[in-house]
Amino acid sequence: MNIKYTDKVLEDLAIKLEAWMAVDDNYWLGDFAVKNNMSRQALSEQVGKNATYDMAYVKAKAMQESKIFINALTNKWNPSMAIFALKNVSGWRDKQEHEHTGLSIEIKNVNQTNDQHPNRRISIQRT
Repeated sequence: MNIKYTDKVLEDLAIKLEAWMAVDDNYWLGDFAVKNNMSRQALSEQVGKNATYDMAYVKAKAMQESKIFINALTNKWNPSMAIFALKNVSGWRDKQEHEHTGLSIEIKNVNQTNDQHPNRRISIQRT
């Protein structure tokens, strides 16, 4: 369906979106899109075209994230599926921290014994 997203259409859509997200069992924006004869992509493509719609969309995304998180945290939903959903719709990412232990070296002087740099030396010292 080819819809012309005028300011009036977007403002009406914003009202519907806020009302729909206020219902506890509504959490997936893709479902809202289908029920309103549009794609999930079309929801995000309208951002930046109307301030009222922008506010409603940002609020709906935050509510979606919160509902998914809370339902997983309280074991109402499968936590693995919730993590997968949050990575896909809310930009969540795994954070990995690496700690390096062991030998540390410090280069004090650089000296190469080749024709290009005959006066430089390499000194490596443990710290």
